[in-house]
Amino acid sequence: MKTLLRLSLGLFLLVTPHGLLAQTVAATPPAGYWKLTARGASDSMLSAPLVKQSVLLARVTSVGHDTITLAADGVADGAYAPGSGGSYYAQFVSGTLEGLCYRILGNVGGELTLATDGEDLRSHALGVIAAGDAGDLVRIRPCWTVADVFGADGATLRLDPVADLATGPYLASDAILLPDNGAAGTEKRPLAISYVTGTGWRAPGGQSADLAAQPLPLGAPFVVRRQRADPAEMVLVGYVSQEPFQLRIPALAPGEDRDVAVALAHPVDRSLADSGLFSTVASSGAITASPDALNVRDVLLEFDPERRGFALPPARRFHVVGTGWHESDAAADDHILQSGAGYLLRLRGERAVRYWVQAAPVWNP
Repeated sequence: MKTLLRLSLGLFLLVTPHGLLAQTVAATPPAGYWKLTARGASDSMLSAPLVKQSVLLARVTSVGHDTITLAADGVADGAYAPGSGGSYYAQFVSGTLEGLCYRILGNVGGELTLATDGEDLRSHALGVIAAGDAGDLVRIRPCWTVADVFGADGATLRLDPVADLATGPYLASDAILLPDNGAAGTEKRPLAISYVTGTGWRAPGGQSADLAAQPLPLGAPFVVRRQRADPAEMVLVGYVSQEPFQLRIPALAPGEDRDVAVALAHPVDRSLADSGLFSTVASSGAITASPDALNVRDVLLEFDPERRGFALPPARRFHVVGTGWHESDAAADDHILQSGAGYLLRLRGERAVRYWVQAAPVWNP
């Protein structure tokens, strides 16, 4: 179901006794709200196209294997480490890695340890990270969490809880299903999280771990499994990122198939041709072109947002032949991907790591 968005642009003006100083005008990022609707008695694949307000913008002064140090004084040790208050990520906003995001595992002052999935930041595939007085800019933002979107307690809960653990593996409750993009294989088991009355957000087999601060995936969707016939609605209040976004697409081994759940990172619909999912640049994009419609390699799977039911099959399949998108034999370059929705890449065959680049949004006055 199409979501709703309201944006506002704030302007800060300095007024003096002699009038307005135009050169002091500074614009805040567009902000607003985004409504997520989970259909009743159904699985709904949704995503969060807004971001939280950044807490730091600073230049890189040095680079390690999985660390970067920022020119930021007064940052407390562990300030950005995952905890009960949530998690943070670092996004490069300039340089060769512009748009690429990494979860922050911890920090000692301005030195951040990042979850790089084995990548060596000192010799990154996208190029050199500039450090020093003209170092690359990095922005730190908090991640959206389960509690942010679905409620932190019984008073703010947006989904139905399970009464107690005796009801089994949460079959009687609503659930949030988080994809596993890091593992090989297709149709992989997601992380299922439900709210247990009096206990909080829990996953089967991990009843002691409170998952209220579990981060929602960056650049990827999540599934809301709604048991009751009436829909559930959640509202995000946040900002529109003004930077590009890059999603790391894992390497595949020979003969490997892998499902990767993906979503648009900005609240702007994009055509397949403009999505960046396919690129003629070797390290960019996510989809590999197929020889023809009878020998399809990689596909983008789309799900019907109006169809009710659980664990439904995809409604449409898109692939690339040559440099053009197709649905079966029909051209599909103009097909629109919806912001706030989710999609599934089904990738086949050996390849190196790639990076799906989503351009920064362009607003027409």
